[in-house]
This record gives sequence, structure tokens and C-alpha cells, in this order.
Amino acid sequence: MNRKAILKQEQKEACKMIIEMIEASMALSVQKGKHPLSKGCNCIVCADRRKLILKETETDWHYRL
Repeated sequence: MNRKAILKQEQKEACKMIIEMIEASMALSVQKGKHPLSKGCNCIVCADRRKLILKETETDWHYRL
């Protein structure tokens, strides 16, 4: 195999792994149902909530003279 074919195969495997991880986190979310944000939970809902919490901590600075 040449280098391009090897890179393409590695990219396909990486993409497949990411898709499987997303599907597993969605399945876990469906299995658990509605639940509060818990430490260590890898369902898609808890992951999104953690992202929002981190995003909201960033504040815009406004200065007045």
C-alpha cells in the first residue's frame, strides 16, 4: 500500500470510531432517560450540559470611563 492509501484507511477508522462513540453516548442517554447532570456520565445530554456550563463562565468585559 502506498502512503495515501494508508492515510485514507486511518482516516476511515478514526471517523468510524468517532461515530461509534457518538452513537453509544446517544444510546446511553435514551437508556437512562431524563436524569440530573451527574459526574462521570458520558451520555450526550450530560456532555452538552457540561459544555454549556463551561461556555457560560466566559464573560464579556465591558469598560466604562
